[in-house]
Amino acid sequence: MSDLLTYMPEFYSGVYEMEQLLEAQGKALDASDQNQDKILANQFIKQADEDGIKIFEEQLGITPSPNVTLEERKQAIFIENAPPQELTKNYLRSTATMYGMHLDYFIDVKNHLVKVMSTGDVSQVQVTNLRNWLNHILPANMAYQVEITFTTQETSLELYSALATSYLVEFVSKIEKSQAL
Repeated sequence: MSDLLTYMPEFYSGVYEMEQLLEAQGKALDASDQNQDKILANQFIKQADEDGIKIFEEQLGITPSPNVTLEERKQAIFIENAPPQELTKNYLRSTATMYGMHLDYFIDVKNHLVKVMSTGDVSQVQVTNLRNWLNHILPANMAYQVEITFTTQETSLELYSALATSYLVEFVSKIEKSQAL
């Protein structure tokens, strides 16, 4: 808290109005400092809070899903802002590590294919962000293939199997048809 009373000149000591003014201005100055710190932090994706990330998303035209965490939203912004660089395994590995994914790459230049392999826990949002990032950085003539081997997986899948057959057979003779007319 800014204690402006410490900067008050001696000749104002004991003046009630001046003490009250400096206390009120000190509180306003503290609020201003907090706003300034928030504005500064929201200029950087890693330090931004919910409001700052929302501004980045609006600027980049990103519409987040409702169940996405703040960190996953930051990853999507990083991906959208990825600068063009040489396509090397080290670049791919370091960038994926920055996004919190442990991936291995195989680049087949002859067949114009980048194969991305992961073993471990990768969320659906991370897979979507990975695909968006690969679409963003790969040349137009390169394709990619993503393979994920899950070490642990929870599922609520239920299998239902049933067999139902029904048929209706109507046999109407020519005589019955002529009587009906």
